[in-house]
Amino acid sequence: MTACGLWHGGHWIFVLWGLWHGMLLCTGHALAKWLSPLSGTLLTLLGVNAGWLLFRAEGISHAVSLVQTLVSRKGGWHPLLLQE
Repeated sequence: MTACGLWHGGHWIFVLWGLWHGMLLCTGHALAKWLSPLSGTLLTLLGVNAGWLLFRAEGISHAVSLVQTLVSRKGGWHPLLLQE
């Protein structure tokens, strides 16, 4: 999966995206026998959506900032984070 990340671009964030998806595949196969199909699907959806934050981010600090905004209690609408 790291090679897939490199295929998307030469930036380190894409390598992290590939590693993230490889980790999700390994974890999903390891937990498949203990999870119900619904909970496995929901965890996969959550993990893949979290991985797309890496695709959106300009760097690791920006990805961390996006995650902090999503999970903070302050939350709210932050249009500056969404600008190109």
